[in-house]
Amino acid sequence: MGAPLLCADNIGSVTLYPRVTVTDQSGTSGPIGYEAWRAFRSSRNIFAYWQPGTTNALAFLQVQHEQPRTANFLALSYGHNLAGFPVLLYGSQDGAGFTAIVSATIPSVTGGILSARNGVLTEMGDWLITFPAASYSWWQFQINAMGAGLQPLIPSLQFGLSYQPLALYRPFMEHRTRLTSQMITTPLGWIGRGTRGFNRSGTLNLRADQTDYEYLRARLTIEEQFGSGHPMWVIEDQDRAQEAFCAVRPDGEQGFERPTQIFWPTASIQVFEHEPLGLN
Repeated sequence: MGAPLLCADNIGSVTLYPRVTVTDQSGTSGPIGYEAWRAFRSSRNIFAYWQPGTTNALAFLQVQHEQPRTANFLALSYGHNLAGFPVLLYGSQDGAGFTAIVSATIPSVTGGILSARNGVLTEMGDWLITFPAASYSWWQFQINAMGAGLQPLIPSLQFGLSYQPLALYRPFMEHRTRLTSQMITTPLGWIGRGTRGFNRSGTLNLRADQTDYEYLRARLTIEEQFGSGHPMWVIEDQDRAQEAFCAVRPDGEQGFERPTQIFWPTASIQVFEHEPLGLN
């Protein structure tokens, strides 16, 4: 069984990093109605997305910070049209000379290896990849010309610094779900349902038991980023990364604490799947 991996960081998000500047290849925020910031707004709504506005041409999303920001994880949510196409992630300290961090072709079929060259396509259609941690002030997600009449469509792009706990402790949520619907029961006991919502739901049982530094990473991801309402990618088992999902925190109280008879901070973190695809 592989180690878990969690990422709530999003270095393109203005709500997490108020001084960030997001532009596209035009050097501006992009076409009206399809602005570059839409890709980092923490929503997976496939009806609101970034497009460059020009077909069959080099396009990119650029994130500029006032200081270096570290990333080792990238997620592209379902609804994109880049399956089978090459993409690149670059970093730069000055906005002039860029270093290639990721050079991948997005898989067209479910599966893959999270840390491999082309990453993983999840069961939902999201693309995830990890890479050696790197720190840059400028980051650029680049898509080469896609062909006649084609241009990128990106509803949600998220990259940043992930947190790898040693393990998720039992009870382990596996594939627990919550079904919601408008349900009507007839006098004969027949049940009719309207539109159904089908969300992964459960509890991540964590213990920061590696080093004191681990708790600092755990606190940043769990309490500061995810804890304040930002979506978090949940990979319960990196050997089965195609089962990953994006989650948000329900309302209420939760976080790390130091229980009796255990030195290390522990937490039982409730998660609820964030804007999954609807059921047919």
